[in-house]
Amino acid sequence: MPRDPGALVDVEDRHRWLEDLGDERTTRWLDEQRRHLTGWTDARRDRIDAVRRRLQASLGTGAQRIPVLRGARKFIAAADGADPVLKVIEDGRARVVWSGAGAGRPDALLGAWNVSHEGTRIAVCTSNPGEERTVLDVVDVATGALLDGPVQRVHPGSAVWLPGGEEFAYVVSAESGERCRRAVHRHRVGAPANEDVLLLDAGEWATAVFDLQLAPGSDRLVVHVGDGPGSAQSMWLVDLVASSAAVLVSDETASGRYRGRVEADGHLYIMTTVDAPFGRIVRVDPASPARENWDVVVPEHPGKALRHFCFLPGDAPRLAVLAQDRARSELRVHPADGTGEPVEVALPGVGTVTELASVPERPDVLAFTWTSFSTPPSVRVADLATGAHPAAGEAQDRAEPTVRQVHVRSADGTAVPMFVLGDTSGGPKPALLTGYGGFGVNQVPSYSAAALEWVRAGGIWAKVLARGGAELGARWHDDGRREHKRRTFDDFEAAAEHLIGEGWTTPSRLAATGTSNGGLTVAAAVTRRPDLFAAASCWSPLCDMVRYDRFGAAALWTDEYGSPEVAEELGWLAAYSPYHRVEDGCRYPDVLLLASAGDVRVDACHARKMCARLQEASPGTRTMLVHDSAAGHESTPVADLVRAASVDLVFLAEKTGLRIGDG
Repeated sequence: MPRDPGALVDVEDRHRWLEDLGDERTTRWLDEQRRHLTGWTDARRDRIDAVRRRLQASLGTGAQRIPVLRGARKFIAAADGADPVLKVIEDGRARVVWSGAGAGRPDALLGAWNVSHEGTRIAVCTSNPGEERTVLDVVDVATGALLDGPVQRVHPGSAVWLPGGEEFAYVVSAESGERCRRAVHRHRVGAPANEDVLLLDAGEWATAVFDLQLAPGSDRLVVHVGDGPGSAQSMWLVDLVASSAAVLVSDETASGRYRGRVEADGHLYIMTTVDAPFGRIVRVDPASPARENWDVVVPEHPGKALRHFCFLPGDAPRLAVLAQDRARSELRVHPADGTGEPVEVALPGVGTVTELASVPERPDVLAFTWTSFSTPPSVRVADLATGAHPAAGEAQDRAEPTVRQVHVRSADGTAVPMFVLGDTSGGPKPALLTGYGGFGVNQVPSYSAAALEWVRAGGIWAKVLARGGAELGARWHDDGRREHKRRTFDDFEAAAEHLIGEGWTTPSRLAATGTSNGGLTVAAAVTRRPDLFAAASCWSPLCDMVRYDRFGAAALWTDEYGSPEVAEELGWLAAYSPYHRVEDGCRYPDVLLLASAGDVRVDACHARKMCARLQEASPGTRTMLVHDSAAGHESTPVADLVRAASVDLVFLAEKTGLRIGDG
């Protein structure tokens, strides 16, 4: 075995040359893979096209988000064909105030957008397909004119307007070796970026996500720093009037997560897992936010992980609090001062609340976005006095497939939740299992056109909430990362065994699919337990865990997986690295790997090397690669995702005996 330079153990790496897209051998190999894939898809073109049309129709209703209300103006994001647009509705009439085509970027992907508190200007973030670099434009709402931009090096989704609408704060990203140096700037519309005022020099961070929060009328900016949306490990407070140094609110001596904002009553409200693994909400004077001054207003409830909260102003302010009980959303309204009993808001069924928002000048009304396995995200408006929550748009609940939540017993005896969709009666059926289990990401009931297509064709679809996510709180995440990562794979394999053991499917009719860290989960399960699956698909998967930190943004993930440069941690990684676990002569399931050369998070070399290794080791099975040259990790046009998903579904259905795309 060749010794890996810089590594601490000997590992076999027969296909390292596939890491280099400039290598002539890689070019020839990719051409061969494209011919192999094209021959397969051409023979099934009618079925693939039929599935693609159905997926497009299922997505045609679109996902609703809560409109942004500014006085008499209502702002929404929409689409004009493939062109993203922002509209303002005023006096009952809608008009476009920004479009990708109008901005000279017809292929741009619309990111976060933020309307000034006065409703006169919009800061719009966009990126190009396959890129994660974000630029920002400022548009005048009345005329649609471009007032500023493109502002470069904007950290995605970080811009917030300051009172008056003449300035905004945003996070500037600058490459610094393997890390990014980030700073919070105060920018005046129309001024050059070199005149920005520095509010916080955040330094070099191994974390990837910054978030800014500023309530209407507040002069206290909250800066969150973390490794995922809503999961900050550090929180800073910036006084925009005094221009004093930023104050670190988070306690560096205590492990935990933070999410906060200074609200209209002048208090800083913080949702945190410090001393509360499932989360609690505290209130404090922003002038003295130290931990010893915190007052608990929403206590921790073990088993119910807090996810989000929303301040409801009024004579008696309240907090709408979203919790999750084993992936099921629960919504309650609490007095903001911590006195009195909370009131539960009834939800439509088994599903997920994804957004919360107060409605200006209507203290008894709460807007939220609701989704389920069969319902695209739709806006609901809850009357807190009556409990009614009708849909506030065209999206309607669809006929819900049979949904059940079961618990599977993992290798160490832990009960792991799993959702199962479809009719499980009538003997073994084709089944598709998915999961993620990483980075504290919550796998909650949400709309999936692909899942519905599978179930409507007569199959069973299952989602396991493997450890490594945070569905059951912060400890659920800790129990599936670093030296405990194998538990993620144990949980996924236990889910497969449960589906088989209940008689709902068989190994010859069971497929697995996962994306990114979920692609790692599936690849690990397939190489650890190839006997459980007939087929698998891995989207943007991590496969070479011995060298994963050398590519793209993965150097930032050692806190999740461990570092190959540390002997003990390399041992964890090498023990489950899917690429290195492939054995010559073993009969593996048929595998479809999907990756993009433009992915700056999970380098496509993982999929290339895994594909080559499986083809070499198990020539009797079919392993194919979909290798996109332009798309990114998340910055991929919907039409391209639908095309890839249709190939994926036909591949998995064919291997498990599901008739999909016929007729």
